[in-house]
Amino acid sequence: MSSVTMHVISFSSLLILIFISIGFAQNMQLISLRDAAKVLAYEISHRVAMDLSNLISIASSTGSEHMMMVKGLDIPSNILGKSYTISLTAYGEFYYVEVRIIDWSWLNSSSMIPIQTSSCKVVFELGSGTLNFNSIKIHYSSKILSGVKNFVVWIVKDGEVIKAGLGVMGD
Repeated sequence: MSSVTMHVISFSSLLILIFISIGFAQNMQLISLRDAAKVLAYEISHRVAMDLSNLISIASSTGSEHMMMVKGLDIPSNILGKSYTISLTAYGEFYYVEVRIIDWSWLNSSSMIPIQTSSCKVVFELGSGTLNFNSIKIHYSSKILSGVKNFVVWIVKDGEVIKAGLGVMGD
């Protein structure tokens, strides 16, 4: 084989090896980003689920017949630069908080809301509307877009029924 042919084969092999290495590095970077986004989505869904559970637990253990509790949450406006939704969903008898990244529909995380009460009936608000309680106004929905101001979780206790949901504190 001539020297020129050997150089062409060596150079071609080197180019192929470089392209494979670049593709591998980009794939590893994408996997790393996906894993980081999945962890962040889980942390948000878990926090919202735990805050709802805590409010329900407090409301069920108090002697008050009529009450409202609201907890404001400071959550990130995006996950790795991507917008996401926080949803309250039901699967059978269980309720979950689900975080779904809008541009990456394949990436979502859900956390079950543990309900630890037997004395009250818990109803999760899966629709949308406005809740008025004394001077407090909450625009509730089962799906909230990230980046909203005044994101809250809330409960309203009326006798033995506790309503709970997600919302945005009104003016």
